[in-house]
Amino acid sequence: MTSEARIWTVEITFTADGDRTRADAHLRAADRELSGWGRSRRSRHDPDVPVVGEEVAAARALSDLVRQLTEEALGVIETFEDDDETFGDETFDDDGEPGQEAPLPTGRPTVPRP
Repeated sequence: MTSEARIWTVEITFTADGDRTRADAHLRAADRELSGWGRSRRSRHDPDVPVVGEEVAAARALSDLVRQLTEEALGVIETFEDDDETFGDETFDDDGEPGQEAPLPTGRPTVPRP
């Protein structure tokens, strides 16, 4: 059985103001759109390397999207659990064989500050 390929697109836009960088990530997935954001701030002791600030801000924006997608998926799963039929707790690998369940990320990650 062949299924049609589905494409999700993420676009990240950066804005910088001095030592601060903001990233806005926009996800287009089928008939919906989600947006996440993240920011970074360069310490006065750090070298001026803008790409590092962009990477940190982008990672945080994508992490925000991960959180939203996870919450949305868990909400849908809860509706299945409320039905009379249950789908079980078993997960499957790409080949259809039972696999191990991966933990879902929760919360917003923190980055240690120097």
